[in-house]
Order: sequence, then structure tokens, then C-alpha cells
Amino acid sequence: MKSFTKINDEQRFFRHFAWLAQVVWAGLLLAALVFHYYQSHQEVLDLARQSAALSFTYSDSLRRWNLNAGGVYVPTEKEGARQVVTCNGLRLQRMVPAQMLSHIQRNFPSSGVRSHITSLEPINPANSPDVWENKQLLNICDGADCDQPIAELAVVDGQSHYRVLHPLPTNSQCQGCHAEERLENGATRGALSIIVPLRPLEIMLRAKGIGTTVSLLVLWLIGTIGIATITASLRKRVRLREQAQLKLQRSNNLYSALSATNQAIAQQMPQQELFQQVCELAVRYGGFKLAWVGMVDENSQLVEPVARAGSMGDYIDEIRVSIDPDCPEGTGPTSLAIREKRTVIVDNFLQQLAGTPWYEAAQRHGICSSGAYPILSNGEVVGALKVYADQTDFFSTELNQLVQQMADDLSFAIDHLQQQEQLKNAQALHQTLIDALPYPALLARYSDQKVVVANRKALEMGIVIGEVSHCCQLPSEKGSGGVQVKERQRNDGQWDMVCWCPVNEEEENDLFLHFAVDITERKKQESHVNDIANQDALTGLANRRYFNTQLEQALQQDAVRPFTLMLLDLNGFKLVNDTHGHLVGDQLLIQISRRLQGALRECDTLCRWGGDEFVIMLPDCTMSQAADLLQRIRNTFGQPFKLGQLSVVSSCSIGLAGYPESGDNAEDLIKAVDAAMYANKDAQRQQV
Repeated sequence: MKSFTKINDEQRFFRHFAWLAQVVWAGLLLAALVFHYYQSHQEVLDLARQSAALSFTYSDSLRRWNLNAGGVYVPTEKEGARQVVTCNGLRLQRMVPAQMLSHIQRNFPSSGVRSHITSLEPINPANSPDVWENKQLLNICDGADCDQPIAELAVVDGQSHYRVLHPLPTNSQCQGCHAEERLENGATRGALSIIVPLRPLEIMLRAKGIGTTVSLLVLWLIGTIGIATITASLRKRVRLREQAQLKLQRSNNLYSALSATNQAIAQQMPQQELFQQVCELAVRYGGFKLAWVGMVDENSQLVEPVARAGSMGDYIDEIRVSIDPDCPEGTGPTSLAIREKRTVIVDNFLQQLAGTPWYEAAQRHGICSSGAYPILSNGEVVGALKVYADQTDFFSTELNQLVQQMADDLSFAIDHLQQQEQLKNAQALHQTLIDALPYPALLARYSDQKVVVANRKALEMGIVIGEVSHCCQLPSEKGSGGVQVKERQRNDGQWDMVCWCPVNEEEENDLFLHFAVDITERKKQESHVNDIANQDALTGLANRRYFNTQLEQALQQDAVRPFTLMLLDLNGFKLVNDTHGHLVGDQLLIQISRRLQGALRECDTLCRWGGDEFVIMLPDCTMSQAADLLQRIRNTFGQPFKLGQLSVVSSCSIGLAGYPESGDNAEDLIKAVDAAMYANKDAQRQQV
């Protein structure tokens, strides 16, 4: 149960991790989007500042040129002090800088950057200050710093603008235009006002903002799909491991139930108690929701329940089972198992038994699959062991065999319990019960560890009655109680689960039942599960997971010895797949892996890193010592690879990294060997 709880925790962890990753990913992209819009706003302000600065430089240059050049004169009909008359009588009037700038601004578009020279008392009424300019000029006259420009964001005609007011101190050159004003040299009477509309700049940057937004949305979509795909893959692997562990757990539980059943048989329980205990064991260890034993009534031809266990016990009270094939109640799986003396499995109860008398009751109680196992006495069927599950396709081959073994044990127990009254000698009774078991079994005393009774299969294994057997040394102590189990491998490679259990629970009891069950198939399943986790399915080599485990174990030793990592990447492998197909590519990988195995030492570890890459761990080998092996590996590619009618030439790029010179942890070593391999690949390309 702990392992299943751990798997469920992993499933919840991956589910929560996926949600957290999605939230974090979306948050990062949202933050990037907010930052982008903030940066765009700042960029608009920066452009506005630059435009204002350029406008000031341009306008100030015109003003200074006008002052230094003595002004610009235009024809006029008015008479004034600042006028000159040409030789032909043409009257010219000098144009001040504010007038020049006003004339120039008339040719500029109204949506662009605009500037004009203004003051509290302008010569030209068209240059009168607006509300904002008047406020800033008053502040300057009240003593504010007249040398520094004043800049603000303001709303003009419902649109955002960037406004700058540059104070213009007067000097002696201004006297030419403002003589009657009697300007004091150095005083600030006017300022250059610049207004930059932000709307055109925002429109100019909008396309960039839309592109960035679309890019971030595409990146978010790709990341979301990637996170979902990776999470689904991880959860699928956890489910596969869960199924494998569940299968092993069920097998172990059924072996425990089988051991307890044999213990009950050895304790010479009454038949009713034996049936009840078998039902309870099937529910407790087998994962069934209901188990019951029914015996045939010869008079009524009904199968009467004599023992039951499980959460669906009421189902038995709602149904009738007969062995008469002519009535509807005699057409079910239990009746068929009794009549034909064979096991009957129903993988989908509601689908296969639709329309039968048991359908509605089974639907109410949630029954999805069932198994019926005949119970025999003296070769004749006298009843059946019936088990139910709340899942479809619940019965695996091994599970079916183990429940069948429990039913067979019941059959043996019934046969020998019927002979119990005729047995007067206790040893003869024990011998009979032991012989009823279909596997090697014996009774031994705990006090002197000598065999008292053994069946034929145990005798064939070399057990001698009356002598001490090595099997009798298994119980740790007499008072420990319960079943004690140990797994061991025989000389022929087969596996047994050796079980010890007391014959009864009385303190003065000195007899222990010992038997061995063949668990070779279960050990093969366990080995197969490990192979799936650590072996590459195509080449048969160890996979990346196994290599990472070996690398971490090598680095975690108390005294780590130097070793070298070698990473191989095939050159042109994609061309082989594209030209000849992936089946030829797979065959090429298999032959390359075989050649590499032939070139390595027995202590070296060769793994398939992924795709067309292989990684090798060379223990007790420095990078300089690996030079010979490197050349030997390159020589393995000297001959073409025969793939049926094809002859394929292949080469590889190889990188080396050694401990400790290339790194002292797994991450640094893998990065170093990967970089060395790509450097070698680039060097080969340059040579070509």
C-alpha cells in the first residue's frame, strides 16, 4: 500500500507541477508583456525628448544666426524706428527671431513638433503664451532657475503632448530688436516653447508592440503545449509503473493468501471455518470485493452459499444459482463451472450477462468481473469458489492460476477432511495433509529441527525423515507466529518462495509446516520491469537512465577513482534514414552497438544516450590512457556495415571528458564530453 500511496503522490505532484509550471510560465510572459509596454511607453518619451532637443537646437540656431548676422529684413509699408530705406526708396523692416520662427512653423504639419518664442509681453500677439506657458514664465520671473528647461507631459485638445520650455536670457544683441523695451542685459523676458505630440510616436511603435505581443503569445502557446506534453509523458510512465507494481503486489498478496490457506489446511480446521477463512483471505489479499463458497444441494439442485466475505455480501441474498441448465438461473458462469468442471472467467460482467437474472443486482452493487472455480471432492464437483471485482478485465493469467490453486487446495482439504475421522494416528493424518499439497512440503519440529513428515515432492528433493534439514533452520523464533517467507534461487536457476508457518497457535505446539512455491515467473516479471526501466528496447544496451545512475554512484563513492567518459555521435545518420528508411537505420544502430561492445573491456559500460549517440564509461582510465581505445573504436567504423543487400559506410564524432580534470560532478562531466564531441564534429567538417 505504501508503494501505491507513493505513486498516487507522484501523480498528484506531476499534476500540481503542471499547473504551477503553466501559471509560472504565463506569469513570466505576462510580466514580459507588461515590461514591454512599459518599455514602449518609455521609448515614446525618449523619442519625444530627442525630438524636443532637436527642435530646440534647430530653433536656437536660427535665433542665434539672426542675432549674429544683424537680422533679416523684409519689405514693409509701415514706418518705424528699426527700418532702413534702400537707394531706390524701398522700405525694409528687420524681422526678429520670434517672427522668423513663426513664419517657418506655418509650413510644418500641425501634427508634428512645433515651437515658438513667447514671453509675458510678446511683440507679436500671435506668440502670446497659453495657460501652461504663462504659468511657467511666471514661475521663472518669481525666481525659479532661469537656466534650466522645464519639461512636462500635458494634455492639449484631448491628446497627450510632451512640452518643454527653454528660458532665453537677453544679451546685448537683443538691443537691436528691443531697444525701446530697455531690456536689462541677462534678464529673462522670454522662452522657447516646444510641444511634441505623442500620438504619432505611439502609432509608429504600435506595429513593434503588436509583433512583440504576438511573439509572446506564440511562445506562451508553445511552452504550454510543451509542459502539457512532458507532464502527460511523465504521468503515463508513472501509470505504467503503477500497473506493473500493482500486478506484482497482487501476485504477492495471492501468494500470501495461498500460504495462509495451506496453514489453515494444516491446522485441520473444520470445513465451515476453512471455507470462511478462504473467502476472507481472497478479499483481504486478492483485492476482490466479494468472495463466497457455494455447495450443491442435490435435492433442489441449487448452489447454497455456505461462506461469504466482502463489501457486496447482500448481492448473494438477491440471487439464486442453479445447476439445472433448463432454468434461467442455471445458465450463469457458476452453473457452467460446476457442470463442466472448469474455471469460468467473466471479464465484463454487465456486458456479457445482460438480460440474465443477475444483471440488475450486479449493476446495483457495482460488479464488473467475476471468476467461478469448481471445488471437487473425490473427483466430483460439489461446489464452487466465486470471486467478484469492481473492475473489468481484472483477472490476469497469474491471478487466475493462484485463485485456481486456492480452489484446488480447498478440494484437497475437503477430500482429506472427510477422511479425518478414519485417521487414528496423528502422524498419518499429517502425512496425508502434506501429500495433498501439489508442491514440496514437510512438517518439522522446532525443538530439534528434525523432519517428521514429508511428501513425495520433498523426498525427491533429498529431504530425509528423521534428520535435520537446512530448510528447518528458517524460522527465526518459535513464538513469532504467522507465516515466515523467504525467497531463494535453486542451482538450476529457478526461484522458490519458501514458507514456514506453525501448524496451530497453541503454546505447546512444536510442529511447523514448510513448503516451497515456484515463483520463477514472478521473478521474470520483476526482471522484465527492471529491464524496461534500464534497457534500450532497440539495441539491448543500457539506456540513459541506467548510465546516469551508474555515473552518480561512481561519484558518490568514498574514494572516487579516475575515470573517462566517451560520447559518440554518428555522422550522416539522418541521411541513412532519409535514403533507406528508418528500419535500415535501426539495423545500422544495432550493428554499431555490437561492434562497440566487441571493442570495449568487460569493465566498461556502454549505453545508448539517445538517437544516434552512444556514451561509454571507462573506469580506472585517464583521458591519455583512453587514446588507444579511442583509436580502436574509430577502427570499428573502417569496414562497411552489411545491412541485407545494402553496404553502408558510417563514421562518428567522439568527445572525451575525464574525472577529475573535466569536472567533479555529473553535470559538468556531461557538459564537457558533449562540448568535446561537438568540437570534434566541427573539426571533421572543416577538414571535409
